[in-house]
Amino acid sequence: MSMWGSFLSDIADFFQRAADAIRRAVYHKVICQHFCLYKEAGSNFKNTHVHILVAGKEAANSNPKKYTGLGHDDATPGMSKPGDAKHNSVSKGKDCGFQPGPAGNTLYPIDLNAYSPFSAYFYPAPAAGKCFAGYERLTCDCGDLCVTFNPTVHDAWEKTQ
Repeated sequence: MSMWGSFLSDIADFFQRAADAIRRAVYHKVICQHFCLYKEAGSNFKNTHVHILVAGKEAANSNPKKYTGLGHDDATPGMSKPGDAKHNSVSKGKDCGFQPGPAGNTLYPIDLNAYSPFSAYFYPAPAAGKCFAGYERLTCDCGDLCVTFNPTVHDAWEKTQ
């Protein structure tokens, strides 16, 4: 890679890390709500994530009920199928709980009339040691977790599980 290519890559990495730090700070509560709910329910955290919900520009995704997150556990037996009672988690304000999807299907942001600009992928942080490369540690009331907003990083971690 040329000197300029390396320099530009370093600049892009810096801005991505800064954006992720801002996301972790702003959406800390929502991520922790879903992490703690799935932890209490017994998730294996092999593929657990929360879609951050905001108001979109269209009436269909304007988020009139002010939902903040929509989580899914896509791997834990008894939680990973769309019709499982603990597959979908929904947060709004201080509340976070499991909610069935329409007709026993997976619940999507559009089902809540909301928009999701990105998702947070998480798993319990190791008691000692670091999170997988590309994940950062976040402290919640129920314990520490490792979180990333990068689906490629999540896919790489998932292959190690």
